[in-house]
Amino acid sequence: MQTTTTAKTVDLTVDAAAEILGTSLSGFIQEDEREEVLRPLSTTDALAAEFSTYDGFVYDTDGDPISSFLWDVYNSGTPEYVGDASEHPALPSDTPARSALLYPLESYGLLVFAAKAPDAFDRTDKRFGWILASTLETALERVDRERLLRDQTQKLTRQNQQLEEFAQTVTHDLRNPLQVLRGTLDGVRKTTDVNHLDRGYRALDRMETLIDDVLMLAQDGQLIDDTEMVSLASLADDCWDVLETADAELMINDDMEFEADSGRVRQLLENLFANAVTHAGTDVTVTVGTLTNGFFVSDDGSGIDPVERNQIFTDGYTSTRSGTGFGLSIVKQIADAHDWDATIAESPSGGAQIEFTGLDVASTQTDN
Repeated sequence: MQTTTTAKTVDLTVDAAAEILGTSLSGFIQEDEREEVLRPLSTTDALAAEFSTYDGFVYDTDGDPISSFLWDVYNSGTPEYVGDASEHPALPSDTPARSALLYPLESYGLLVFAAKAPDAFDRTDKRFGWILASTLETALERVDRERLLRDQTQKLTRQNQQLEEFAQTVTHDLRNPLQVLRGTLDGVRKTTDVNHLDRGYRALDRMETLIDDVLMLAQDGQLIDDTEMVSLASLADDCWDVLETADAELMINDDMEFEADSGRVRQLLENLFANAVTHAGTDVTVTVGTLTNGFFVSDDGSGIDPVERNQIFTDGYTSTRSGTGFGLSIVKQIADAHDWDATIAESPSGGAQIEFTGLDVASTQTDN
């Protein structure tokens, strides 16, 4: 009950069972939900040798009665006692283990004890096995809860640090346009020249942009809830149409369908497109294309200094006086919320290329 990992918890259980039951054929087979396979997590050497030809026991495997039997027991949720495998209707007569105790642990796997002699386990052994399996299940649930608590604590610590940095950045960025606005009002009061107001309106526009970005950043920091299959090309076209792109041009090389929150992806693309026009010029060509398990957005501008690449996703970082520094931070948070990896690279033309990988891709096609 003092273990901190699943593997250590199972190891102790298997060792205890082998010692107390006096059988060298003991082990725990863990469920891999993603691949629908039961894989040995911890077994005695003797049990591992008996099933050395198995990497795992695959669900619904035709022609393999051992795998089918183990999955049937696991899915039933009921302990199985095999007195003599040679007489069991679901097992081949040449099964290495003649008798066995199997205890399914929901969402975890199977605890297995076996022997080469028939009827090797009595009522006391069965009772002990059931107690041990129940204790193991409780211990594994505790390990999962403690792991979740540690992860949540670490996440909360990181969020608190980010919140402190975020507050400092917003405070700094708002103070400058406020000072400009104050200076503008002082100028009008002293000179009655309303031309000073132009500078004040620019300061207000700057604050409004900053506030919009802050609100979007706060929204995009939330978890992704509703997802659907979306088309990269369709979203890119829609986003480009609603932006002020001057003489800039959008090229879509390929299309792909992937699972995502369409609203968040629109925000991601809009921020990338606006960032390209702002930093690479109003005549920039922006290209959208696919990767093996993701997509990229690139431009033919002057690119990003390699020294700055590790900083551009940081809240408040900007290389221009007019930027708020939150555009690419928003992009990064949207990617993180989808569990995507976002990286900076150089485009074939020498400009900037933002790449997103780790997507749940359904299909890809070349569109040009």
